[in-house]
Amino acid sequence: MKKLFALLLLVSLLLAACADDTAAQAQPSEPAQTPGKEYPYDYTDPAIFQVENFPRYLPEANTVGPMNGAAYKFPGTEDGFTGAQAATCDGTYGYFALLNKTVIIDGEVTEGCRIRKVDLATFETVAISEPLPTNHTNGMTYNANTHKLVISNHRPEYNKLTIVNPDTLQLEQVVTLEHGVQSIGYSAQLDRYAARLAGTWDFVVLDGNFQEVGVFHTGVSTGMNPQFTLCDENYVYLMDTGLGKNPGAEVITVYTWEGKFQGTYRIMSVQECEALLWYQDQLYVTFLEGNGGSLYRLEYDPSLIGVWQAP
Repeated sequence: MKKLFALLLLVSLLLAACADDTAAQAQPSEPAQTPGKEYPYDYTDPAIFQVENFPRYLPEANTVGPMNGAAYKFPGTEDGFTGAQAATCDGTYGYFALLNKTVIIDGEVTEGCRIRKVDLATFETVAISEPLPTNHTNGMTYNANTHKLVISNHRPEYNKLTIVNPDTLQLEQVVTLEHGVQSIGYSAQLDRYAARLAGTWDFVVLDGNFQEVGVFHTGVSTGMNPQFTLCDENYVYLMDTGLGKNPGAEVITVYTWEGKFQGTYRIMSVQECEALLWYQDQLYVTFLEGNGGSLYRLEYDPSLIGVWQAP
């Protein structure tokens, strides 16, 4: 009996040791030392996304209302364009896409948007477009070199980009891509687009004429719903929402233009994040809130990853 007991004890210890080794391999390196705060896991290591409830261990980008502490609420329109989707800024005006899933365009029922153009110094709406055939309208960016809005249509025409004149808010061109994309960002300094491949954390890089430069695989999966793309001359920023998987957890992952993971932030919110935009050297985020959406400024510590400089 003593020999049997000793054997069982030895087996249990070996199993426990194996379990500890497996758990250690599944976790990212730790700890991450940051100014003024310690994080239990390294948020610059993509293995962070393997940690259970990982958003709670990330650096926080806090949401601040830009209107004397209150959020800017951009309402939907009376004819059913109520869902906040993509947004961008040209340095003066913000452009907010409002989705209608059952709009009639050219005699057919489809998804489309109206664009609300807003003076971000006063939050005054200066124009609203006619209904545009932009499908789900998941991504939008401003090309400062051509003075055009570029919209990634998303479903069901993932390979379509819609070009809109920001002065008239009228459709000017439709571009067909080789790959289906989720959303799109533009760097005026590089004259290049970064377009997130649909349903992934990889992206394709396009030149200013929408010709493909290359596809870059990040090797990252946050396990959340892919959402928006923003970029500058140094980095590509992909935003994901926890909607349906991890409610209240919105994250931004940061990459080089070659797809190398740099780190991640958590956006503090209980709403579904929709878009990122720069305005006066500040980063802003929009959320889907009821009839229309809301705009907040993000406060974060750029030293934690060493990025986030406005273009």
